[in-house]
Amino acid sequence: MDEKRIVGVHGIWQGSSGTAERLSAAWQQALAKGVRNALGPHVPVPSITVPGYSHLFPPQFLRLSPDDVPGEDTALTADEEEFVEHALSLYLADSGCDTDEESDAGTLGPSVFSRRIERRMTGVDRTTARGAGRRLVWFLREVHGYLRDAGKAEQVRATVRDAITATRPQILIAHSLGSVIAYDMIQRGEIPLAKDGGVGTFVTCGSPLGWLVVRDGIAAAGAPLAVPVDTVWTNAYSRWDVVSRCTGLGHIAPGVTDVRISTGNYLAPHGIATYLSKKPVAEAVTAAP
Repeated sequence: MDEKRIVGVHGIWQGSSGTAERLSAAWQQALAKGVRNALGPHVPVPSITVPGYSHLFPPQFLRLSPDDVPGEDTALTADEEEFVEHALSLYLADSGCDTDEESDAGTLGPSVFSRRIERRMTGVDRTTARGAGRRLVWFLREVHGYLRDAGKAEQVRATVRDAITATRPQILIAHSLGSVIAYDMIQRGEIPLAKDGGVGTFVTCGSPLGWLVVRDGIAAAGAPLAVPVDTVWTNAYSRWDVVSRCTGLGHIAPGVTDVRISTGNYLAPHGIATYLSKKPVAEAVTAAP
């Protein structure tokens, strides 16, 4: 039997580990920890290739340190402002928060954001934890950059396609924005699947596919999420991970198996190393045929 191989599709919220070599090594180390802790030291760990595409995005998306702390904010464009405001409004409506409440607006300190964005950031902080709103704005700018720039999106997909062609993986692991990219590629028929000797196991971690604005950008409006029947889809989420909206995908993706992992608090649960080091992810990977 051929050795199992994995291609990872990263989010660009990767701090200083944005090169393919660093990403691949970091993912490999975290998954090895998860397999060792969950299944023992003698279980083989598939090799992981993580192609890097962070260079395709503006520098402001990359100013993140390894401990997941955002760097300097830059002003939103008009199109970004509309996208981010709409997304956060929906997020807060689902949380039962009054998005028009202004009593705490401006308490986040000096900001380059508009007052309406600040209000929504404050609302997110109130329903989760201080600082979560700012992180969501950064994340939503990443999503906007992929969904609204067709040329950039094609370059990103081409980078992933090249890695898949070279590696011929049986397993695809996608994190954060990477889960949007990977799902989009599956729907476009750009990833060879199990029936053609390709990917049979799809694992998403910290996925934002639960956001309506994300789904509307890559799927028919109102349509459930789905992958081909010969693809086993496992989605790992944390109730503390605001990027995944703190919930799984089962309510919008009937074929997915949601697994909840423990990651700590709201401000540091989203990193890929956290997800890969957990037992449910290790089990999903090692169970792949």
